[in-house]
Amino acid sequence: MLDLQRQAHIALSLPQSGCPEESGIFSSTNLLRILHPSNRAQRAREFVYQFFEKRIQQAEKSATPFIFGSVPLRTYLPDGDIDIGALLNPRSIPQFFTRLRTILTHESEDLACPLEIKSIQFINAEIKLLKCVVSLKDDGSSSLPDTSALSHVSKLKHARLGVVENILVDISVNTTAALATVCFFEEIDREIGRNHLFKRSVLLIKSWCLYESRILASHHALLSTYALETLVLYIINMYHRYATAPLKVLYKCLEFLGRFDWDNDGITGRGPVRIDSLKSAERK
Repeated sequence: MLDLQRQAHIALSLPQSGCPEESGIFSSTNLLRILHPSNRAQRAREFVYQFFEKRIQQAEKSATPFIFGSVPLRTYLPDGDIDIGALLNPRSIPQFFTRLRTILTHESEDLACPLEIKSIQFINAEIKLLKCVVSLKDDGSSSLPDTSALSHVSKLKHARLGVVENILVDISVNTTAALATVCFFEEIDREIGRNHLFKRSVLLIKSWCLYESRILASHHALLSTYALETLVLYIINMYHRYATAPLKVLYKCLEFLGRFDWDNDGITGRGPVRIDSLKSAERK
């Protein structure tokens, strides 16, 4: 994590007089206006969820689908995945994934399917996942633009227009903790208030972590979104008198990341804790 500390120090070395202002080129308001998912983008992702909701219930009638992660919180970026869960009897899990994979494979071969589905993969880990990559088809009058070579700003504009292209969908079962986490952060955002300061800060810092520092990717052993949200919660809680705007929260996060002991410490909503103490607590 030395690269992260170096990047944090470089970012802090920019001329900001120790106190970023919410005006001019340093205004986070304009950037957040671009980053924030539009209603059309939200409807597009809800459409994707409803599509998978029906296929989950087709694979297991007793299943109760739900969506979690950044989509219900509306803190996702254009590259953000869609996390879907299902509550069902643990004894039916193996058959459920087999049936769902078969259903999605058939859908991927159906030209009339509203989604382009590819890279269907079952991950047989501690938390079993069915993963696939989806793109939202148009009405057939024109093809969707290829955004693979576009800049991040161009991708943001496409996302605001409701373009869903090459988005990863993760389907898991009985992940009640993930559902509880969404409820927790939603309550936190309402409690903090200040025009959704928590969510706006998460969105701004997530964009920096992903597009600038390239440190946001839990599947590559980098920062997870949950870790980032916990860090933002700690910063706002610790520096609530100073951190009154997303740009100020980002500034304090950079300060924190630049001096954080990545080898020996972990982060909680109340601040850093020694990793050794967490391991001893697990043994007990």
